[in-house]
Amino acid sequence: MNKNIKDNIKVDSDLEFYKEKIPSFQLNLIKEYFDVDEENKIINLNINVDKISEILDFSYGKKPSINSDFFEKILSLITCFPKKYKIIIMVAANDLEGYNENILKNILIGSIKFNFIKSNLSVKRKNVISIIFLLIGIILMLLNIILLKGNIFTITSNNQVWVDILSEVLDISSWVFVWEAVTIYFLEKIENRGKILLLKNKILDIKFIKKDN
Repeated sequence: MNKNIKDNIKVDSDLEFYKEKIPSFQLNLIKEYFDVDEENKIINLNINVDKISEILDFSYGKKPSINSDFFEKILSLITCFPKKYKIIIMVAANDLEGYNENILKNILIGSIKFNFIKSNLSVKRKNVISIIFLLIGIILMLLNIILLKGNIFTITSNNQVWVDILSEVLDISSWVFVWEAVTIYFLEKIENRGKILLLKNKILDIKFIKKDN
């Protein structure tokens, strides 16, 4: 048999996963990469670093916080895990650089609280922006209605094209502002708060340990 045909057969067989149900395929794939306790519905997520400072941010404040890259990495992984499963995170470092587990947990909790406050303030600011966008959209809609129905000036064959163009621009612009207002008010609010709630609800425990060399 031709080698290319053999390779194609192997690839086809490897891609048979698409026939599986998503939950079972998802769990089977996760079990290849992580330790899974199916009975208690717990996934053990191991993160290895050389120095513990790799996950810390010293750029602001009087004490370190957990850096945003670490949070984003955790969030990106958690969103791939089955909904019913809790997560135990094990951060293993060659060098804890003088920190112990209790101090690191306090840093983590403080960082989550700080991010929650930042998220709430960001949501409030975006609420104001969304209201402004909505008002601009409504004003543009009213201007369009006045342009077409208000008899501000006589529409003739000479200016009909320009009136139509202006009306189209006002119509499109108004809906752009309205849609942006809805997106900011609802979707971004849900996304920002959802990240914090996801961390709170999914993470069962986080442990910081020194690797055995």
